[in-house]
Formats: sequence, C-alpha cells, structure tokens
Amino acid sequence: MKTAMGIDCYDRVTAVLAAFMDFDNIPQDILKRKQEIGTKVHSSIEAYNNNLGMIIENEEIAPYLDSFLKWKHVKNKLIKCEERLYCPKLQITGQIDMIMEIEGENVLFDVKTSSSVHKHYQLQLSAYRYLAKENGIRVDKQAILLLDKEGKDPQEFYFEDQLPIFLSCLDVYRFFCMYM
Repeated sequence: MKTAMGIDCYDRVTAVLAAFMDFDNIPQDILKRKQEIGTKVHSSIEAYNNNLGMIIENEEIAPYLDSFLKWKHVKNKLIKCEERLYCPKLQITGQIDMIMEIEGENVLFDVKTSSSVHKHYQLQLSAYRYLAKENGIRVDKQAILLLDKEGKDPQEFYFEDQLPIFLSCLDVYRFFCMYM
C-alpha cells in the first residue's frame, strides 16, 4: 500500500490479528452482513463526531446508534476520532475509533457491534495505544465500547496493555507472510 507518507508495506493491525481468527463456522453471508453493519455504524459515528449529524442508512443500524448516543452524552470530551496512525519503526498502521477525555484521563475506545467481547480485541487496543503513543497522543486507558443491538446502554470493557503479545502475533504473521 502506498501511503501519503510515501511509505510502502505497512501491515494493518486488523489484518495481522485476522490471521489468528477462525471465521469458518460463520456462514459467509452472515459474516458479510455483520461487517457491513459495523462499517455503517462506524461511518455514522464518525459523521456525528465531526458535527455532520447522525447518518442512519437503514433501520438495522439505528439501535446501535441509539446505544452510542446514550453513552456519548455522558462522555462528551472528544480528543480524536477515526484517525489512521502509522508507525515507521514497526511498519504497522491502524485506525483508532475515538479517544475521549474522561475525568482527566485519555481513554482510547474501539467501538464494536459484536454480540460479545472477543479475546483479540485487547491486542487490537494495545496496538492502537502503541500507535497513538508513537504519534505523540497520550492514552491512559484502553477500552472496548460494545454497542447494544437493541439500543440499550452500551458496555465498556477496559483492558490492560498487551503489546508484547501483539508484537509476537506480528512476528508470526510476518514469518508466514514472507513465504506466501
């Protein structure tokens, strides 16, 4: 991939972690639909956070957005939103969803529309936290914001930094990709 920085070969955090996930037991049509829902929800939240209003493309995503709005009205100090970050040293890139200031601390949130919290989320958060730090952005805590598909209050799940495990995944990913 060619970036605005003129650098080739940045591995996306999500691609690295996808190599360790097994979606074979999920029918492809369901997996595709869930990915589309997640993309639409993220686009709507980004528009809202950039003061462009809430874009509700269909009724299927509306409850997730209601869930987000219930949370956002309480946590209202946005620091960053939907920003792609790069690390030349590790040659990785990732797009953070939000960094919010809460009680004087910068909290990195990754927004999810899944029905549960998956183990790899904490590795994704750790990689994003590292990218933020490398780009001069302070992050004190990291959390998943799990939106509710029925529009109820979302849940926050905080995780400790697991960067060493992500870096191990990156090494294994690159080892196997080198021979493909």
